[in-house]
Amino acid sequence: MILLASPLQSQASPTQKFWTQERSIWLTRPESGEQIKETFWADGQIQKDGYMKICRIMRDIRQNQTILMQPGLLNLWWAMQETVATYYRRQPGILLSGHRTVKTNNSLENAAKQSLHIYGAAADLRYERVPLPDLFNVANYFKAGGIGYYPGSKFIHIDIGRRRFWKG
Repeated sequence: MILLASPLQSQASPTQKFWTQERSIWLTRPESGEQIKETFWADGQIQKDGYMKICRIMRDIRQNQTILMQPGLLNLWWAMQETVATYYRRQPGILLSGHRTVKTNNSLENAAKQSLHIYGAAADLRYERVPLPDLFNVANYFKAGGIGYYPGSKFIHIDIGRRRFWKG
């Protein structure tokens, strides 16, 4: 006897479809003038070439050091990017800070000594014409980690550490 799944059981939920699609990040780095749009995930696995290019643009600019960024951070950024595209328009994210070496991190005023930037698990970013409170809410929707809100500097911090919030 062959059992057939009902049409309702065989359809993937919108959330399942969202997380199984190809993932590309489009970002610009103002201080270096670089811009990329690269796929880092497709066919259920990391796409090494695109992933490495994203890691390169997210390097510590001051020390010119690249590390492997945490895939969870890239997933969070991608999910935020897709949400921004839905409610505003598709546009590159503006990366202000990705990886930081310990030396760079220690040179920054008010930077946490064990900042997740050091481990490739944090980014500071913004989007043109997306109000900062809205971007904060988009990051918060995914409940992935820490979110810092910096209205004076016009960016948010995202990381994949424990859940926490702060205003800088």
